Formats: sequence, structure tokens, C-alpha cells
Amino acid sequence: MLPLQPYGPLAAIIGDKPLPRTEVTSRVWAYIKKNRLQDRRNARMINSDAKLRDLSRQDQFDMFELTRLINRYLRHVDDTSSPAADSSDDELRAADEEPTADPDELDLRVRRLRKRAVETQPPGSKQPVRVETTTSAYVRDPAVKAWVLENANGKCELCLQPAPFTDAQGFPFLEVHHVTMLADGGADTISNAAALCPNCHRRLHFANDCTAAAATLRRRLQRLR
Repeated sequence: MLPLQPYGPLAAIIGDKPLPRTEVTSRVWAYIKKNRLQDRRNARMINSDAKLRDLSRQDQFDMFELTRLINRYLRHVDDTSSPAADSSDDELRAADEEPTADPDELDLRVRRLRKRAVETQPPGSKQPVRVETTTSAYVRDPAVKAWVLENANGKCELCLQPAPFTDAQGFPFLEVHHVTMLADGGADTISNAAALCPNCHRRLHFANDCTAAAATLRRRLQRLR
């Protein structure tokens, strides 16, 4: 992966040394973690300090906006112009329509395209390119997951509705959600986990009322208190 040159507000956070895009993102996240800028009530939201405010132009922003904010202040090493300042709306749309293997970047581009309105049917890709990626994961305790799923007795612990279907092994299909995310230092214990239907699971991650829904879950389940 070619190194890119951070500049402006981004350089004030991570320095102006050329870095691969993945390393840029990692260093910005390290800065956020070090300064405890993730919102305690809603971990999806980042509270801006002075440097992040210069980067985002907001007092608080959604973590899924981070890639877009970083990209504003990255350029190729031999490019001295600002891509954000020199890009027309058509160029920005064309960039957002470029395929990507990064799930977070894909979601971000989808949201931006939807805000502009998708007016024509895209051709798509009849033979999508396969790429190899490296990911990290947390070591999970199977006994904790099994206990939480069995304790739910086939019902979502947030909406209290039965699981939407039975899986191939004959179990009610529910997903285990960590109320405080593992990435935020949450424990892999029954006191930090709930069994949810897929809809409620996505609600706790992406809905505009995710904080209120998490509070409802905590009130409902005594083990989470």
C-alpha cells in the first residue's frame, strides 16, 4: 500500500510523515483512545478536543465519519494540492462510486450516495474482485455465549419477541451483544452480554436511539446493572 502524506489538521494529530492509509487510521484511533474522546454513553460518537475539532469542524461526530474526515487531509506524496479543495461534486460522487473491500468505507460511501440521491441504476460488477485482508479479533468465551443464549429462552431480551427463525441446528436464532463493546474495554462476561434478535442488535449499533435502547436493556436485565 502506497504511503500518503498527512497535512493540515490531520498532521497536527499524527505528524506529517507519509504513512499507509491503514496506519493513518490506526494512529488517529490511538489518539482518540489515549485522550478518552469516545463518548461514554454512546461509543459510536467521538467528542472533539481542539485538534479533532479542526479536523471534523464539529464538537462531536460519528465514528463512521472518521474515514471521510481523514481522507480530506491525505494526499499522494508527490501531490502538493488539497484533494478536497480541488474536487467537484461530480468527482466526489465518482470517488464514492468506486468499489471497496473495506466494510466501514463501503457503508460510508453508501450513506454519502444516498444523501445525494441515487438517480440511475448502477451497472455493478458481474465478477467482483477477491482480495485478501488482515483482521484482528477478540478471544471469546464459548461458555458465556452459550449461557446468555440459553438464558434468553428463545426471546430477544430487548424487544421480548421470539427469535425470528430457527437455525440449521434447531436453535432459536439470536445474537449476543456486548453492552460495552470489547473494543472499548468491555468484559466478555454475562454481566455485559445480552441475547438479541438481529433487528435489535443492529438497533443498538446503528439507530439514532441506540443510547436509549441500551438504557432500556440495562434496566430490564438485572445482571447488566
